[in-house]
Parts: sequence; C-alpha cells; structure tokens
Amino acid sequence: LPVEGRMFRVPWNGSSVIALILANNQSEIAAGDADALRAAATEIGELRSILEAAGDAVIVLDPEGRIVTVNASGAALLAKPADELTGSAFVALFAPESEPAISAYFDRVLEGSQPLGGEIDVAARRGENEFVPLTLTLVRSGEDRTFALLRDASTRRQVEEELRNARRESLRAASAKGEFLAKISHEIRTPLNAMMGLAEAIMAERFGPIGNERYREYIKDIHAAGSHLGSMITDLLDLSKLETGRIDLTFADVNLNDLTQQCAGIMQPQANSVRIIIRTALTAGLPHVLADERAVRQIVFNLVSNSIRLTGPGGQIIISTVFSDAGEVVLRVRDTGVGMSEKDIEMAAEPFRDIATSTSLGSGASGFGLSLAKALADANHAHFSIKSARDAGTLIEIAFPPDRIVTART
Repeated sequence: LPVEGRMFRVPWNGSSVIALILANNQSEIAAGDADALRAAATEIGELRSILEAAGDAVIVLDPEGRIVTVNASGAALLAKPADELTGSAFVALFAPESEPAISAYFDRVLEGSQPLGGEIDVAARRGENEFVPLTLTLVRSGEDRTFALLRDASTRRQVEEELRNARRESLRAASAKGEFLAKISHEIRTPLNAMMGLAEAIMAERFGPIGNERYREYIKDIHAAGSHLGSMITDLLDLSKLETGRIDLTFADVNLNDLTQQCAGIMQPQANSVRIIIRTALTAGLPHVLADERAVRQIVFNLVSNSIRLTGPGGQIIISTVFSDAGEVVLRVRDTGVGMSEKDIEMAAEPFRDIATSTSLGSGASGFGLSLAKALADANHAHFSIKSARDAGTLIEIAFPPDRIVTART
C-alpha cells in the first residue's frame, strides 16, 4: 500500500479535527489479503473525508518542508487551488518576516525538541500585498511526514482585544466606585466622630448625672450603633481597595498562634457582654505562614465577630489552629450558634447580604464582615470555606497551602 495506507489516528481538538497519517513500519498487510486491503482502503477514504471536512487548514509536509497535500479549508484560507500549492515550499506561503520563525519551528519539530501542541503567530500571503494573520501548529508523524495546522488569528485577536477592553472598563468603574466611597466615607466620618465623642461624654456624665436610667441605656445604644457604622465604613473601604487591587499587603513571617491568641483576648470582652465564651485550641509547634499580618488579624476579628453575631447567650466560640495531613496550616473558628442554611452560606461571602436567621442574636458585625474575610484570605493566597447547618453551629476555615509555609514544623 502507499505510505498513507499504513495506519491512521484522528484526535479531536476543540472544533478542529487533525488527521494524522502515521507511516513507516507501523504494520505490514499481505498483498494477497483482499479483506485487509478493502478495510484499509475504506479507512483511508473515511480519513480523507474527515480531513477535507475539517474546519481548519491541514497541510501535509515532506521532510524538506514541501507541501505534499492540502485540504479544502487550507486551499480556501490561502486562496489558492490545492494542485497549485502541492510541491511548493511551505515557508514561501508566508510573509518574509514570518519565515525565520517558521523555519526554526520546523527544525525543532524534526529534531523532536518542540513540545506537542505549541503554536506560533504567522502572516500568510493571500495576494501580492495582502497578508492574513494565522496561528501555526506543526506535528511530526513518523520519519517523513509533518502536519501543519493553520487557524485564522484575526477572530481570536478581536476576542482578546474585547476582553482587554472589558477588563479596562471594569477596573475604571471599580476605581470610580472606590473614589466615590472614599469621599462619602470622609463626609460620614466627620459627623459620626462628633456623635461618638458626644455620646462618650454623656456616658461618662462629665457635666452632671443622667436623670433617667432609660436615657443611660439609650446613649449606650447610640454609641454602639456609631461604632458599628464606623466598622462598616472601614470594611467597605477595604473591600473596595481589594476589588481594585489598591490595598497594600506586606507579606512576612506570621506566627498564627500568637496572633490568634491576641485577637481572642481583644474580642473576649465583646463576647462577655452577651454571655458568650471564647476558647482557644492552638497546635504547639505550628509552622509560621507567609501572609500580611494586618490582613490576617482583620480576618480573625471578622470571623469572631460573625460567630458572636450567630451565637446566643450561653454559647461558645472555639478558635483553633492545626497542621493538616495535606501540609496546610489551618485556622478554624467554630461556634455553637444557630448555624446557616445552604442558601445562607451562599449569601454569607457576598457584600451587603445579611443572614436573616442571625439578626436577633449576639452583637452586631458589619454587613460584609465575612465577604471581607474571604477577600482578604484570597489576597493572602489562602482558601476560605464555610461548613454549617441549621441549629448545628458554623465552622469557618482559612487554610494556608504548603507554599505559604515559611518554617518547618517542630
């Protein structure tokens, strides 16, 4: 049989079919075996049909880089009849500036040093002074055949340009939003600070006693609401900075155990005020992690605040650290609160989405504390996850992968 009658393989690559005709010592078919000859002829016909029907240009080259055959898509793409292309030098089809790259690519394929599936950008001739941008992929088959796959690159480049424009527009919109939020924050903080200062003066009874006990409770509520609003503004600005990539993170060696213990001590008074106990279970000899200390501290504060919010009086919050079997350093915050449904979990990491089941419990955390914690975890290359169920408490984990660990475990 002719060389192309030895063996065929047809891989599927996206919308394209590359017909590879593998030859040279693949198999021998006896000349007198009529059934084998008929089967081989049928297979050859089917593969040729697939090759002709392929949407991409497929060109078969000999070891010298001359065109042996070209399918219908190739002839149409190059705007020349197939018989006119046969026998011509493949590199001559392209613009002069593309020839050195194509020749080097072809040599690498023949030497076997070119990884399978690579491609280069080229410009093919379609007339005297007309060129079309293409991508070229070369695949070697056997000792005497190389297959060239050509695709029109103009559509791909148009899509890439549209994506770049969309990204620029998205960043421009996010930046404008960030600037707006910064201005609004400044305008809100000025009267808010005055309100907080006046509330503190009244609570301290600096200018005389409060005549009615109910007023004393009201002024405490006003101060707590002001603190909550200030916390929301800070979180909102941090979220905006993360969205636009303008937040400054300084990655350094962070002792997660020490940081967690400090945060638990700071948050304990807030938990005590609503009769919630905070416990810690820290793994001895825990490896340090490469992270931004301020961001990790904010993560712990937000997670504990969220747990206080989800947990009623008499409940517990357990903050723990572990070194997992997967080599990750994991921070866990578990509470015994009302828990969250699957819908609540989906909403929990979205800004401005409140969890309705928790509004009457604990004390206030910001409306986007969890979304900020998740965004900060992502910025520190850590994985954020929530496990919860109604009336079964909530477990939130921040897992730092092995490549963020900076000291060996002891």
